[in-house]
Amino acid sequence: MIECRQVHPDISSFTLDNDCVCSFCAASLRRISLARLFLLSLKRLTISSQESYDALLDTYRQGLSTIVELLSAEGDLANARYTMVRSTADLLTASAATAFAVGAM
Repeated sequence: MIECRQVHPDISSFTLDNDCVCSFCAASLRRISLARLFLLSLKRLTISSQESYDALLDTYRQGLSTIVELLSAEGDLANARYTMVRSTADLLTASAATAFAVGAM
C-alpha cells in the first residue's frame, strides 16, 4: 500500500485501484516467498544448533568442556528456536495480508 499512498498523497481521497491492489498482492507474494526461504534456512540453523548443543552436552558430561560453553550453546539454540517462531509468525502474517488483498478474507 505504500506505493498506492505515494500515488495518492491526499489520504482523504484515497481509493484503491487495480494497479494498487496488484502491486500490493505482488509485494505480499514476495514477502511470503522470502519468509519461506528464511524459514527453511532457520530450520537448518535450528538443527545445527541442536546438534552442536547435543555434542557439547556429551563433552560436558565427560568433563571435557565447561558449563559456560554448554550455556552458550544452549543460548544459541534458544535464539535459533525463537527466531524460527518469529519467522513463522511473519510468514503467517504475510499469508494473511495476501489473502486479504485478493479478497479471500
